[in-house]
Amino acid sequence: PLSPRRIRKAMSRLLLDLSIRQQIVLVAIFTTVVGLAAVLVFLLAGELQSAARMRQESAESLTRLLAVNGATALASRAPESASEILATLGADSTIIAVTLRLPDGSEFAGYRSPQPAHNTAGACAQPGRSRGALSALLFEPFLKVTQPIRNGVQHLGAVEACFDLSPLNDLVRQRLLMALAILGVAGTLAWILAARLQR
Repeated sequence: PLSPRRIRKAMSRLLLDLSIRQQIVLVAIFTTVVGLAAVLVFLLAGELQSAARMRQESAESLTRLLAVNGATALASRAPESASEILATLGADSTIIAVTLRLPDGSEFAGYRSPQPAHNTAGACAQPGRSRGALSALLFEPFLKVTQPIRNGVQHLGAVEACFDLSPLNDLVRQRLLMALAILGVAGTLAWILAARLQR
């Protein structure tokens, strides 16, 4: 069976069989591709963090607004009024589910997206802690934000909102494919130039 030690020995023998000029060219290609990959990873991580932060801020702002609008319905124990408020969320295609909860954690009113793509609405509506957008990308298909609802010092309950991360996931895939394409083109050009230098 192949082991890391045998692979290293085989690579060493292969390098020793090359001429000095070929070894220098090979090292130049390797360092160029690795350097370019490091730069692309840095840029991709920065763009992803920026997009995740914007998604997080937008989700938190909307959840705070829902908490303000739902406070009156919770204080008066009027689930019909709360349902009317939540029914307006159908215009936002990024919202998967919203749940207003009483202080004991039971559901007071809720909204579930009718879109077939939002098949995670049931799991999303289950009680659970919130995650950041960047962390959610690694563990969940949605972003969950929880905002407590208070009337002065009185705790009325909480609002839990789940947001679709598909657009952010699509952005990640697009950037990864672009990075792989750039690395492939750069590696090919470096190989062509190296082949010409060896003539």
